[in-house]
Amino acid sequence: MDFDDLAVLNAMEAVTTDALHLTKCTSLAVNSERTAEGNVLVAHNEDWLPDDEEDVYVVHASPEDEPPFLAMTYGGLLPNIGFNAAGIAQCCDSVYPNDSRIGVPRVFVSRAVLSARTPAEAIRYALAPQRAAGYNHLLVHESGEMYNVEVSARRFAILYGEEGYLVHTNHYLDPQMRAIENEPDELVGTRVRYFRALRLLKQTPLHTVKSLQAIQRDHINFPNSICNHAVESDAPLDREKTITALVMDLNLRVMHLVWGNPCENAYHTYHLSG
Repeated sequence: MDFDDLAVLNAMEAVTTDALHLTKCTSLAVNSERTAEGNVLVAHNEDWLPDDEEDVYVVHASPEDEPPFLAMTYGGLLPNIGFNAAGIAQCCDSVYPNDSRIGVPRVFVSRAVLSARTPAEAIRYALAPQRAAGYNHLLVHESGEMYNVEVSARRFAILYGEEGYLVHTNHYLDPQMRAIENEPDELVGTRVRYFRALRLLKQTPLHTVKSLQAIQRDHINFPNSICNHAVESDAPLDREKTITALVMDLNLRVMHLVWGNPCENAYHTYHLSG
């Protein structure tokens, strides 16, 4: 592939922000206080255009100057959802601030997080100077430290997982970040998913990989549920579905990933080695 084509592709969200107002990813995490086996688990449902489901793949990378990592991506996008050999995991959820600007695309910023060796380093990478916009970066360390780092082009907030769990979807939670949210009245579905995922996470005292997978299959508020399903009558750019779901065990260095909707397909297990 031509380098310029790949560079433009990875800046796509900055170019198409008005056309692709997609709002349905879900991320969650629990640490040893909330798991049956004392491990740290991180889960993510990636909701996107159905046409890209065939292009989902797992990357096992061993960069020369970074920790090895295992991550999911699709198409020609840089990988950013996964974990590395330093025990750092990241999930990314799109958010919609009104201060976006020309700058470093957030796909590049989030890829850099996978090179972090400590939680503080991961947070610093998420707050790169001259960034164009931002995600919520759900960042988790194998020790059980966990943060939602809500980012825009000019602001950020850090929300700590004080009770051993975290949830995030596609709206800002911090009050100062909510003040710059673009069209918050259009972000009702993400709030429904957030509260549903939070309730399901809290009602199980001790989680396992299977209990998180059960949350990933939830259909309350169907089709705009945690397990999201496309509506064929929608315009092509308005259709979205869960194109992959994954659960990461940071202590065992394992990723369990399913292609397509987790209610219809089986999970496959991948190990980080080297």
